[in-house]
Amino acid sequence: MRSNIKLRYSFLLTVLLFFSFSAKVFAECTLCDVKTSLDDLNGKVDKKNSEIAQAIINYLAQIEQDRYTLLVKWHTDPAPGTDRAMTAGQNLGKIAYSDSVILAVGKKLVASFGGGSSDGSPQKTTESEIATKFSEYLKPSPLITLTPAQKVDQLSVINFSQLYQKSVIISEGDRDNVDLLARLIADPFAKIISDKSSPEDIANAAVEKATASVSLNAFMEMIAKRNPSADTQNKSLLQIMEEESSWRMKDVKWFQNISVSSQEAVLREIAQMMAFNMWMNYQQYRQNEQITALMAASVSSQARLVNMMAVMSKTLGNAQAEVDAAKAQAEAASLPIKD
Repeated sequence: MRSNIKLRYSFLLTVLLFFSFSAKVFAECTLCDVKTSLDDLNGKVDKKNSEIAQAIINYLAQIEQDRYTLLVKWHTDPAPGTDRAMTAGQNLGKIAYSDSVILAVGKKLVASFGGGSSDGSPQKTTESEIATKFSEYLKPSPLITLTPAQKVDQLSVINFSQLYQKSVIISEGDRDNVDLLARLIADPFAKIISDKSSPEDIANAAVEKATASVSLNAFMEMIAKRNPSADTQNKSLLQIMEEESSWRMKDVKWFQNISVSSQEAVLREIAQMMAFNMWMNYQQYRQNEQITALMAASVSSQARLVNMMAVMSKTLGNAQAEVDAAKAQAEAASLPIKD
């Protein structure tokens, strides 16, 4: 029992000696290195307690080394979603669809304004194109019986969900269908003009096409965002947006990694998510501008319609007044003349 007490006393005494001597040595030698200070300390510590002092020194050095290793790990710990975020950012940077939208809208305006398609071939009327498209649906061949699924497919050209519910358009058939759908909604009955048209007809057609271009741009942009690109591993812009927005919520491993990540790694993950959120905010701003333009075009069309109705109402009122005056004049002319 006494030996244990003596050992504990010796150990405490050694600790006190270590800290007192180390404080004195480091205070006296502010410019010397740590090795020199430790050598001075070993020289002043009793030889009987030198092994204990060295053990304490080694223990404290190991603690400092572990703390340094942990700090390095924290500062270099990557965010759980770094790889996928970098891939998404690189793919988004490679996609530029504005030129394709401008070209697509321009081709449709050329086709519907001048009576010919953009390649010079004659432009079909909406009525004839739709009649050809649905000929099999309306009058199926006696040898062909359409299944319910085939009937649904035949009507895909007038089904807006065929465009909206898909994040990518791959087949040429789908491209043709959504292209025709956009024209049916935005510019269904085009007023085709020629060099023989009157100035009034040309002006009216120009106003009509300017208004139609707003809605055509909205549809063409939706289609462009669903076109896959070879530069982005055959993914469309909408696919990339959808994946980057939702993969974390669908990935159990991400939740496991984020729960054991360091504070620095979590902050990096938040910064990456905020960068993508800023990009999405810009896209939302563009969409809000597009909605504003559509509403402005709609209000303008309604204003023209109201003005036309007012003019027609005034014209009909004047015509009715002329009819009533002519009727009264005829009745007066038919009266017998009294002497």
